[in-house]
Amino acid sequence: MNRFTKFSFCVMALVALIWSERSEIYAQNQIKTMARPAAAIRFRSILGDTYLASDSRPTALASADLNHNQWADFVYLNSTIRPPQSFSTLVIHNDLFGKTGTEDCIYDMYSYEQVALAVADLDKDGWNDLIMDYHTGLENGVQVFRNSGRSEAGCTIFESTRFHTPDEPVAIGVGDLNGDGYLDLALGLQIAHEIHFMLNKQTISELWRGFTDSIYLTWTAFPKQVIVRDFDNDPEGRADVLYMQRNLGKGAWIAWNEGISCESGFENCRWLSTSKTQYSSDISPSGMVAQDLNGDNKLDFSFSYFNSPVINFIWSGNRQFRAEISPNLFGYNASTIASDDYNGDGRKDLAVLMPDDNSIRILPNNGYDSRAQRMTWSPEQKSLLPFPGDYVVPNLLLSADFNRDGRKDLLLSEGKTIFGPNYPASSVFNLLLNKSNY
Repeated sequence: MNRFTKFSFCVMALVALIWSERSEIYAQNQIKTMARPAAAIRFRSILGDTYLASDSRPTALASADLNHNQWADFVYLNSTIRPPQSFSTLVIHNDLFGKTGTEDCIYDMYSYEQVALAVADLDKDGWNDLIMDYHTGLENGVQVFRNSGRSEAGCTIFESTRFHTPDEPVAIGVGDLNGDGYLDLALGLQIAHEIHFMLNKQTISELWRGFTDSIYLTWTAFPKQVIVRDFDNDPEGRADVLYMQRNLGKGAWIAWNEGISCESGFENCRWLSTSKTQYSSDISPSGMVAQDLNGDNKLDFSFSYFNSPVINFIWSGNRQFRAEISPNLFGYNASTIASDDYNGDGRKDLAVLMPDDNSIRILPNNGYDSRAQRMTWSPEQKSLLPFPGDYVVPNLLLSADFNRDGRKDLLLSEGKTIFGPNYPASSVFNLLLNKSNY
């Protein structure tokens, strides 16, 4: 072996040794990264300082910055029970932690009990609008509160417009159904058991023109919740409709959007597709949420149930989703579900309300195992909830950053299950501030 050969051999050996050490260090770092525990999830409970009126309860919750001050407001519909009728008010709770302090803005709705509420910028003016159902006894429909961007005595001034529907809307979904860049409505109608669409007639060159008449579908449904999102990554950006039925044995469906045809302008519009997919047909969901659980930039969705653990549906391509039951019966008999990153690891976790033991439970997302081809989860974390009185259970859940610290908090309503003179005012909001260390 000559000198050059010996030198080359030594160099190759040294390179191999360095590469081996670097590979080992890289592997160890990868293992540490993969096994890095996320921050423990901790919440601090703050009971609402304003109790709702006797024989009243919140029926819908939403959150958005309505007044452009960078603080999250929360909005709720409040139903006052006065047999044989119930009446609703819209309440906006401004600036929970803002400099201006907390202000309640109350709007009389002149409607019987309202149960559906959504927030979106319908006219693309940069201000969030409110959409809700209304019932007067003579007519039903959706009511749009267009945000004027102005306020009086600290309360936002809205311009109210009502749009008639042939039946009572009990669920409202918002999304771009026809790919024109403007948000449309998907409504679940209670008595007709139908999903109806209303297209936004706004154009760039014209002022607000409202919505088209309903586009009728005849699917048998008792809709409780509607989510309008693009689940199949449509190249034209058309949103599909995920809707949840109350009927036992009906479960949830996705109506796949393959276009909406209109004769001229917005006249005689119709939904072109007959394609839809049913999920979890044997049991009836209590709540649902859509999010990207496995980090593939494709939407997944999760259902909570009164008689089953939470089931996650993971996108697997070609309009197919793989069902995965959450570990250790997580969420069994939950009343509703939410999803956000609660521990700062960049993954969407799950949160459920448990009326059986008056608790909220968080299931931390531990990432997707590509070898096993399934989601992995850390042990659930449970927090018992304080309640101001008997016969009070958590029934509405909302996830948002209310104190602007970069952490997602939880707001829930605790409503009464029994009404009457023997049961004093006890409905209240409970704000759970996220105090996780990250």
